[in-house]
Amino acid sequence: MPRRLAQDYRQANPTTGVIADRVMFRAATGTPEAPFASGRVWLLRAADGFKAWEGYSDAQGYYRAEGLELGVAYIAVGIDPWGNHKTAAAGPVVATLTGVPPQVP
Repeated sequence: MPRRLAQDYRQANPTTGVIADRVMFRAATGTPEAPFASGRVWLLRAADGFKAWEGYSDAQGYYRAEGLELGVAYIAVGIDPWGNHKTAAAGPVVATLTGVPPQVP
């Protein structure tokens, strides 16, 4: 595992934020969603479009992005590396300490 500083001092906010989510796809209109295995995922900072993270989903479509600005909103973009599906974006999602979004009462 590569070593890195706990705080990325190039960013204004603490970089201890995590987003843990799942990439899904729909094969055709009206069909249920299915996990998107090995999908490329970009997280773009919602305020200015800065690409803050890039990675891939696992076999069940899950990804975990670490080192994000805490409390900052991101747009998740799912990209099919094989070109079989259109690129889609969702969000915004907010980086938290655990990757779990806060509960709304």
